[in-house]
Amino acid sequence: RKIASRLSSLIPPPTGTRLSRVPILRGSETTAVEPPVKRASVWFGGDMTYTAHTGASTSAAGFAHLAGLTGPVVPLLLYALLRRRDSFVSSEAGKAANFSTMMVAILVVATIIRMYVPLVGFLGTLAQWVVPVVAIYFSLAGFWLARQGNPAHYPFQLKVVKTHD
Repeated sequence: RKIASRLSSLIPPPTGTRLSRVPILRGSETTAVEPPVKRASVWFGGDMTYTAHTGASTSAAGFAHLAGLTGPVVPLLLYALLRRRDSFVSSEAGKAANFSTMMVAILVVATIIRMYVPLVGFLGTLAQWVVPVVAIYFSLAGFWLARQGNPAHYPFQLKVVKTHD
């Protein structure tokens, strides 16, 4: 019995579970287990720790990243509707809205270059082909990370919505 209780105390708590402090009884003492914390690298050096999210918030956050492919309107609506209820969804929807706004702005500039600049119009055409591919790639990556409960980070954003990242 003592060996089984000692072995069970050596097993780490499962990752991806709802995070809370759970008391473990060992004889007459009570200790608290630290919640599982994930680590992510940050763009400019250092590490950041965060807690993973689960459930409906990851579904809504993933939807916000996928909806960013249609433009910034749906992520902005999700941000406005859920900003006080769920910080994870509002943060991810804000990131998706910022990124999709940037993609739309680049696409508009590429179209203007293609239409009105005679000698380098091919660069506008090239950008019109590249921007949707980049948007699809990063939106799917953001969807995948959000569905796992991890925060997504886009390499560039036009800050329309203030996010805490």
